[in-house]
Amino acid sequence: MIGDALSDRIIRSLYAEVPASSAVSVLDCGPDPLLPAPVQAGPGAADRPRPSLMTRTVAHCRRVRAAWTGELPFPNPLQAVVLALIVAAVFLLGDPSRFAAPTYEAVRQYGGVSVWGLGFLVLTAGVFITWRWFRHGLFLAYFMAAGGYAMLALAVGQAARHDTSVSWLAVGVFGWLAWVHSMAATRVSNEWRVERWLRAKVRGRHA
Repeated sequence: MIGDALSDRIIRSLYAEVPASSAVSVLDCGPDPLLPAPVQAGPGAADRPRPSLMTRTVAHCRRVRAAWTGELPFPNPLQAVVLALIVAAVFLLGDPSRFAAPTYEAVRQYGGVSVWGLGFLVLTAGVFITWRWFRHGLFLAYFMAAGGYAMLALAVGQAARHDTSVSWLAVGVFGWLAWVHSMAATRVSNEWRVERWLRAKVRGRHA
């Protein structure tokens, strides 16, 4: 008796995972007073409870995240866009007096804060557009982002080279951002024929 009841519960728990369909409704064994209502709604039952709002929201967020990040490691495409937008906003919306330090001497000398802010804003738009609508867009997006951070690292590095009071920390941070974006571009560049051709040439030389 106990074994039959246990087997019935196992079967009902398995049937609960079957999608609702009239083809399997004949498998319903009827309600069990010992089981909660969601389990009693057998496969094919019309009164199967709808997933909660939280469950549907979590599933939707997971689908959106997979579509916008490509399940790639840092920096994924969405992170690249947001990071470039943050740098642009800091330049454009920040008080110019905040960039009076010797670290930003080259930034002030070559265009000023507004020009660099507009440049990174254009970079943000370019990264987004090339990623979403160009055939090789993801490679181009990462390549553009790497170039922008490399230029900023060179600008800060020039100030650090001429002024001993300027730290090299900002140079390292922006240089690292340029490097990780270039590595990300390398990871997604398999569709470029010239890149595959050059790799084959290099392998042929070392063979």
